[in-house]
Amino acid sequence: MCMMNPFRKLREYFFGPAPESGTETEPAPTRPDTLISAADVFTPTSPAVRGFVPRERESKLLLQALATRGSQVVTFGESGAGKSSLVTKTLRDSGRNFIVTRCTSQTDYDAVIKSAFDKLGAFQVTSRQASESTSAHAQSTASIGSELIGGTVKIEGGVASVVESVENSSRVVEYQLTAENLAVALSKRDLSWVIEDFHKVDESTRDGLADVLKVFSDNNHPSTAVIVIGATESAAAVVEAPADVTRRVARIQVPPMTDDQLGDILDTGGALMSVDFSAVRDEIVRKSAGVASVTHALALRCLQELGIDTPPDVTVEIRDDTLRAAGVSYAASMQSDIKERFEKGLFLKRKRKYDNCGIILRAIASLPENGGTHAEILAKIREQSAEYPASNLTSYLVELGGEDRGALVRKTADGKHRFDEPMQHTYAQIIFDLKPAADDLYASELETQVSAADRERAAAAADEIGYDEE
Repeated sequence: MCMMNPFRKLREYFFGPAPESGTETEPAPTRPDTLISAADVFTPTSPAVRGFVPRERESKLLLQALATRGSQVVTFGESGAGKSSLVTKTLRDSGRNFIVTRCTSQTDYDAVIKSAFDKLGAFQVTSRQASESTSAHAQSTASIGSELIGGTVKIEGGVASVVESVENSSRVVEYQLTAENLAVALSKRDLSWVIEDFHKVDESTRDGLADVLKVFSDNNHPSTAVIVIGATESAAAVVEAPADVTRRVARIQVPPMTDDQLGDILDTGGALMSVDFSAVRDEIVRKSAGVASVTHALALRCLQELGIDTPPDVTVEIRDDTLRAAGVSYAASMQSDIKERFEKGLFLKRKRKYDNCGIILRAIASLPENGGTHAEILAKIREQSAEYPASNLTSYLVELGGEDRGALVRKTADGKHRFDEPMQHTYAQIIFDLKPAADDLYASELETQVSAADRERAAAAADEIGYDEE
């Protein structure tokens, strides 16, 4: 049995409902005398809030889209470009409440819809009975009925009575989990819906969401929108809206952060934490290769190496030896993930003349950290395999960007193909017996994780005579 305090209902009738449980809202402002922590400022695994670097153009486009009634949003760009941080900060700064669904390669359409209902705590009424509560705090005489409070508020002779429906409830049954009902539920609560990593789902799920965009667009609520986020080269690769709602879907591309913007992360965060990154700023930016999460991770590791959790009384300078230690620590924390992704991308066996993935990964590892164009990679491959087909390279570059192959390769905004993260480039150089740079931040730690057997397997995988199927 579920009973709501009658005075809470009275308050909500006049002042609106309190935020729903599970709703992501703007956190309460921090008092000036409240110290922040390093993990508040440098956030490699979550959207940046305190350490957020403004993206004025993209924020303006997002705000304009949200201010257009019925408009939905598809935000796209390279992994690590700062899409989630941009959306989260813009929504919070504009006073919008929202819920978040995070997708994986296993997420289907039903799971996406269920996730949103689950965040709302949606239920169905199974039985109802009436009860009446009173309060002597009312100051006027009136009688008000409203579906918003699930009963009737009566104010007579200075006494407020809520004739309240007491409900037995259970979770929403399957047939009620529809996009139409979800749009109504979110609209009633003035909530928007953020769907992250939608590029990971399959085509049928993307098609289903295209219909969801139409439903929400038709709902036309001023404070409710769907914001879809995907790490792709185009909005259509995330989700392609139906023709009749194309003009009501804003497509916002978020480019990779520039070196100056990555440096701003260090400058902004350093000022908040009373640390000075000047001596290592350029090196951190270089090793980030446009990926903001790497900048955040290395900065946070530097502070952790020095035992700095809250701002010290005197500004601390971050020196090269601290950055080196941070690089080793970061590599140690990531090496298991890297090995797993290379198992998929490099050692997943196929029966064919060329072991395409091994050949391509070795070629990219022999290029600079920022990768190379299709022609540059092909030229590298043909130094070893003169007859290697260009069409193979085209198709397997796409495959190496997929989850089944560990998502090891990404295509950048300037048309180059490179490893998804800079540390993977170092690992590939080690496993293919290509020497990393002497000052590489990650090499010393990763070299301890690559065995002679790993190198032999990698050499065989990069040979033009492929494996037989097991």
